[in-house]
Amino acid sequence: MESSMEHFMRLGYSDQTLKIIKDLKKKCQIVNGAFTLLWHNPRLVNKKQIEIFNEILSC
Repeated sequence: MESSMEHFMRLGYSDQTLKIIKDLKKKCQIVNGAFTLLWHNPRLVNKKQIEIFNEILSC
């Protein structure tokens, strides 16, 4: 969930956030798991948030 990265881990919408999420997605793919992304619609309001979201979906 994007808010975990933003609030609990205090990473905001950074390159480190993107790296962590992409790594989790890759680990799920390795074991044929289902990667589920919960991203709240109100968190898609600025360019950086949208870029990170699209990058996660495309990898």
